[in-house]
Amino acid sequence: MAVSIKDIAEKLNVSTATVSLTLSGQGNRRKVSQETQQRVLACAKELHYQPNVLARSLNKGYSENLGLIVPDITDSFFSQLANQIEMEAEKRHYTLMICCSRNDHHLEDRMIDMLQQKRVDGILIAPLYRPDGDTYRNLNEELPAVAIDQLQPKWDGDCVVSSDRKTSVEIVRRMIARGARRIALLCVDSARYSIRERVQGYMDALEEACIPFDREMYADLSIDTWRDDLPTVLDRILAIRPRIDAFFFTTHVLVEELIHYAQARSINLDEMCQIACFHGSPILRSLLPSITIAKMPIEGMAMESVRLLCDRIEYSRKMIPAPPSEHLVLDCVIE
Repeated sequence: MAVSIKDIAEKLNVSTATVSLTLSGQGNRRKVSQETQQRVLACAKELHYQPNVLARSLNKGYSENLGLIVPDITDSFFSQLANQIEMEAEKRHYTLMICCSRNDHHLEDRMIDMLQQKRVDGILIAPLYRPDGDTYRNLNEELPAVAIDQLQPKWDGDCVVSSDRKTSVEIVRRMIARGARRIALLCVDSARYSIRERVQGYMDALEEACIPFDREMYADLSIDTWRDDLPTVLDRILAIRPRIDAFFFTTHVLVEELIHYAQARSINLDEMCQIACFHGSPILRSLLPSITIAKMPIEGMAMESVRLLCDRIEYSRKMIPAPPSEHLVLDCVIE
């Protein structure tokens, strides 16, 4: 059975208020003697006392916990982002609860409900695409929340995203400057804000260079079946080679699968054509030395999203009017 404040008070023959003040760090301010405080702390250690976090949060009105929901924690982008957010939260004395929606709207709804039931002080979320957006609108109305990486219809709260469209334009410009004219684009789930912006940047750059869009060199794969479908798509596109000068992938996971595809068919990707993608890793660079990678502003996204959320929490606690929502766009670095 868990040891309570009452157990410590009875063992030492002091009041529960004395024990509570000591364990909460208010003993000196409330003039509890040093001797009594030392006895209380020694007894708590001896009995292996653990504070009731839920009771404490109910008493204070806040939990000092933040929630984070990402669609796929196995994706290196989201795992690195979660790691950075956790470090930023710790700097502000918050504990982070990390949840994965696994690209499932129903599971995401349950994660939001669960975090609210756990009485987190605020939620950071990389939201899934929803045409109606009602879930996110309701979330903003009920709890401080910040969207990361994605924008959604009816989201009127703070958000932090990367410069997807501008970066995509610059990547394709560089490919064109190196002689590419037939640039294949492969993406997954183009309905999502970030992917839609990257596709639009590709279109903008082609139009700027007076290069007509060729639908034969474009593929939008399903989030549910992209891994199984990719070999067939690559077979189709490579069948029209030598028309392909470059491959542009809107996400790094497609390149990782491309490497497996090429190894199975003894294709030398570095000699085949230009390749570029968003996000990457040292391993990807070592396997494809010539690849162009748009490095995501992960540290900045983590720092700014936690800052915005903590600011909203403070406004709510102090019951003062909050300033208008911020929409931050952080630049990627092309390497």
